[in-house]
Amino acid sequence: MDEKTIQRLKQDQHDYQLFCLLFLGAGLFLTIGFWLPEPYQIHDASVQIYSGIIGAAIVFAGCCFGLSYLAKRKLKKQE
Repeated sequence: MDEKTIQRLKQDQHDYQLFCLLFLGAGLFLTIGFWLPEPYQIHDASVQIYSGIIGAAIVFAGCCFGLSYLAKRKLKKQE
């Protein structure tokens, strides 16, 4: 594996980790909306929408983590 590919894998791993943290943070931020006091709480009509968005954010974060892990394994195999 050449140096350019190794650098690309390191950058990809870093990017996937950032995306993972970003989507986990977004999911946590939206989850906090369910625990707020009554005047600020998410209304019943939009609970399903927010739950879907939170679920999608967690699934996407898991996918990004998996891609980051695969890049890390590929790097370790080459070193």
